[in-house]
Amino acid sequence: MANAARTVVTADALIDVSATADAADAGRAIVWADGATRFLGTIKGKGGALGGDGAFAEVSGREYLDFQGFADLSASSGAAGTLLLDPTSLTI
Repeated sequence: MANAARTVVTADALIDVSATADAADAGRAIVWADGATRFLGTIKGKGGALGGDGAFAEVSGREYLDFQGFADLSASSGAAGTLLLDPTSLTI
């Protein structure tokens, strides 16, 4: 299966990988392109209310990454999740 050359996630998009049980870990969200990725949306990956860790989320563009979105990978009774931004170079 080939990877996408370009990926765009619009501002009104929501990717939700939150835990669905009270004591569960959140899931994983991966947004990737071999060329360019533009991310303007939201990733929600909250751990369970009674226990469980936040999600792992990766937003990557092999050649170019424009990340202007939001990620909530929190956990009220567990460890916070991880957001990996993976471009070729990074300007902050």
